[in-house]
Amino acid sequence: MTRIIFLLCISLWAGNYGKLEQRAQKYYQNNSFKKAILLYKKTAKLGAPAHLVAFNIGNCYYRSNEWALAAAAYKKSIRIEPFAFEAVHFNLAAVLYRLKEYGQSIATYHRALSIDPTNLAGWLFLGEVYTRSGDFVGAQRALEKAQELSPDDVSISYQLAEIMVNQKNYNSAIALIRSSYKLNPQELDFLFYIGDLYRLQEDWDMAASAYREGLLLKPDDYKNHYKLADVLSLGKKDFLAMQALEKAILLKPDFNDAMVFLGNIAFDLKWWQKSSNSYVEALKLNNLEGLQGLRNIAYELEAKGDKTSGLEYLLKAQSIKPKDKPLAEEILSWQEN
Repeated sequence: MTRIIFLLCISLWAGNYGKLEQRAQKYYQNNSFKKAILLYKKTAKLGAPAHLVAFNIGNCYYRSNEWALAAAAYKKSIRIEPFAFEAVHFNLAAVLYRLKEYGQSIATYHRALSIDPTNLAGWLFLGEVYTRSGDFVGAQRALEKAQELSPDDVSISYQLAEIMVNQKNYNSAIALIRSSYKLNPQELDFLFYIGDLYRLQEDWDMAASAYREGLLLKPDDYKNHYKLADVLSLGKKDFLAMQALEKAILLKPDFNDAMVFLGNIAFDLKWWQKSSNSYVEALKLNNLEGLQGLRNIAYELEAKGDKTSGLEYLLKAQSIKPKDKPLAEEILSWQEN
């Protein structure tokens, strides 16, 4: 929560204080808050409504990051005229949040929303305060109210789903995102998010299905080809995972993390040529995991009694990193022994 809901100062511009109030407003708009506060205080002596003066001074303190003084001013405004305008309640709730007085902030948001239950920002901020306080049930209820007011807002769907995930309600989160996708079919990332949610449950097949569904509509998304490869690998479908990684690399030729991943899968399959080719390409892009991968192949072959072939992979690494002293010393040790 980085902003306040109602920050514009309210002015009646009437009576003897009208011109002075206009000057105060200009100072406020120019971020000269101390000068604005002095003039607002003078308007009170000339007959400006006390609750309005306190509200405007509270806004000045808020903009100055003086949260405690802002809260005191807003509370004064409410004491004088509790229902003069709803903005003061929302602003006080936001300041209390800044002060980390979450319980009071929540109570104040509820009071403000009882006055204006259609205030979307109010419900969203209330959800954030509940989240910060660790009350995910309260946060879910607040965000559900926000979604009722704005069912087409995809950001609310994501926030609400995350709250459900925090409560381990994965199936509810998936159902919510599916429903939101029907309302917003242009939001293809919903499909990938569903894949992420299945991945959190370690349901590799359903995760792969969701990623594939998204990739059918967004085939050039190399990051989600990588995610698809990840769940396929976790599901022991290594050859399909390699295909997904090759697609990702085709879409992004410098995707060295995918090259290392491809090399690792091929290594586990003891497919040395494919594994080394992937490690070499990653190393060319200065990903040192490629160097470690080539070392791993070399030592694996040495353990199997084929030290000569193992040395070839170390030399291949040296051809790419000729100034790597530890590697040079390692190769020398192999050659001497």
